[in-house]
Amino acid sequence: MNHHGQHRTAGAPVPFPGLAAASSPPSEKEVPASSTRLSPVDAFPADLGSLALVELQILHSRVCLQLDAEHLDALEGTHPVTLDRHQELVDALDAYQGAVAVTAHE
Repeated sequence: MNHHGQHRTAGAPVPFPGLAAASSPPSEKEVPASSTRLSPVDAFPADLGSLALVELQILHSRVCLQLDAEHLDALEGTHPVTLDRHQELVDALDAYQGAVAVTAHE
């Protein structure tokens, strides 16, 4: 049972909170419930600017955990997709922080 009192099947995809299902295919809005990492083959939102701060933070956490795992486990190093996703998330978080700073000074 999750924190909302709803039952969830292990391994069932969990939608990102606050995202409308009609805005894009479900594969881009679902997170595997069994993983704390986001592998290069997992779905990744095309438009990070439309995500809420908490959703960006969750994605960033999962990508960072993936980077750590790849750095420690993969002989060939980190996957280029994981590196690109990390940079996209850092840019999106920086843009969010910049927007908050501008709004606070108005």
